[in-house]
Amino acid sequence: MESLRSNKPLLYSILFSFSLVISLIFNLIPQLTEQFQIVLIPDDVREFFFLYEIEQKKNLIIIFRCDLLFFMLYLVM
Repeated sequence: MESLRSNKPLLYSILFSFSLVISLIFNLIPQLTEQFQIVLIPDDVREFFFLYEIEQKKNLIIIFRCDLLFFMLYLVM
C-alpha cells in the first residue's frame, strides 16, 4: 500500500471529498445545497457534524499509524 504522499490521486480525492462535506455542512456554496436539495442544518447540529468529521479523520490517521507500526514490528521479528 502506498503512502498518501506517493499516491497523489488518492490524496486529492480525500481532500476533495472532505472539503465537499464541509462546504455542504456550512452551506458555503448555496447553489450546491439547492442542487442536492439539502435542508439547512441548525447551528448546534452543524457543529456536531463538523466535530464528528474531524474526529473521524483523526481516528483514521491513528488507526493507519498503528497498523503501520505493527506491520513494521512484525517485519523486524
